[in-house]
Amino acid sequence: MNYFKDIEWIAYNHAPDCSAWVSKHFTYYVIQYAHSGELSLQIDDNEPMTLKGPVVWLTYPGPYFRFGRQDGGTWNHRFVAFRGKRADGYAKEGLFPAEAPAMEIVNNIRFARAFDELIDYLDSPLYGKDRAVQMLEGLLLQLQEQNIRITAGSPTAQ
Repeated sequence: MNYFKDIEWIAYNHAPDCSAWVSKHFTYYVIQYAHSGELSLQIDDNEPMTLKGPVVWLTYPGPYFRFGRQDGGTWNHRFVAFRGKRADGYAKEGLFPAEAPAMEIVNNIRFARAFDELIDYLDSPLYGKDRAVQMLEGLLLQLQEQNIRITAGSPTAQ
C-alpha cells in the first residue's frame, strides 16, 4: 500500500523539562506543543510573544523562528517534524493552520494523549508508519477544533 508513503518523518520527542533555545529557518513542518510552562516565540522580526502552556505553535518553511527559554527555565515540550507532498498539502489546504502563530489547547489532556500515542507509534519497531500519518492528521484536526468549547456533558469531556 502506498497511500501513506508521501510523508517523511524528520524528528519527534517528548522533553518534560525542555530548556532549549531554537533560532532557525525550518525546511520542514513541526507541531510544537508546550503542555505546561512558559516560553518566548518570535517569528521573523515581529515582536516576541510569551506562550504559556497548554499551547501549540507551528514552525514551517519560510519565516525565521526563535523560541524557547534563555534563562534556564523549562517547559513540558512535545514535537513532531515532517515533510513531503502530503505535508505540503496540509499547509495548502489549511489543515496545517500556519496563519495562527500560536493556539491555546482547550482540551489539553486529550491532545497530550493523542500526541503521546503518535510519538509511541513513531518510536516503536512493532508498528508501521502508516497509522502514524493518520494520528498526525488527527492532531491537526484537533487544532481545527480548538474553537469548539467542551461542555461537561460532551462525549469528549475529560
